[in-house]
Amino acid sequence: MTKIQSTRPRLRLPVIPYKLGIIKQRFDIATERSFDVQAGPLMDFPKGRTKGHTYTVPLEWIEYMQKLMTPEAWSWWKRPYMLMVNRRHKYDDLDPSDLDECQFENIMLPCNFIAIDQMTSTHGRVVGRMNTHDTRRLNPKKNNWFYEPYLFWKASMHNNEGLVRNVGLGFDVYTPVIRQRPEQWALLADIEFFPILPFAVEYEGRTEEVTGYCLLGASVLGHTATRDIPLRLCTKPREVIHPTIWHLDTLPVIPGKML
Repeated sequence: MTKIQSTRPRLRLPVIPYKLGIIKQRFDIATERSFDVQAGPLMDFPKGRTKGHTYTVPLEWIEYMQKLMTPEAWSWWKRPYMLMVNRRHKYDDLDPSDLDECQFENIMLPCNFIAIDQMTSTHGRVVGRMNTHDTRRLNPKKNNWFYEPYLFWKASMHNNEGLVRNVGLGFDVYTPVIRQRPEQWALLADIEFFPILPFAVEYEGRTEEVTGYCLLGASVLGHTATRDIPLRLCTKPREVIHPTIWHLDTLPVIPGKML
């Protein structure tokens, strides 16, 4: 994991031009296991609370995600009934006679960052890519969870006390934020939004105005006129550091290791 050198002027991460938040944990599903995967619903339209339609994940996206994970993590990601995939499909390596395309559940994953570009009084439209997006235009070294954590969510497991761990045998499993229909909407009540910009913050003896947010893995930085100030540092398991008064209540996912 790359260490954030927040005091170096040359570190200027891109400011995310959307309303940002973190997906809250859910505790309304009783589990028989000590840890279980949790997920919330995404809707096709800005109404209701139920999950929208499933959508097709083409082979091109499956092959792209293979570049971002270890073989074990990638195998877990595309297996049916584990998280996103709701049925058998022809790429699952379980039965060569399967003819169905891979279908994803229309869900969002807790403890991940989420970007919203439009809101109603109850729902927010999720920023993501279409499942028909040309993955050849993506660079695995740049277009991944570490540099675009609002466009690639990380899978995690939770217990009823809210502790977070990786899925499977500690796998770093990522999934793209993609959709098939024109839009995906999330309930605003399921999101802890970042504080409204701009605001003043004191760091290292200086008070500066934060005018934008930058993301790096599970960490949040504030963009000022001269530098990027760390607002939330999460670079290793169970590390949650808020160097200023800026704060998020929702726990982060376990920071991943980039290949």
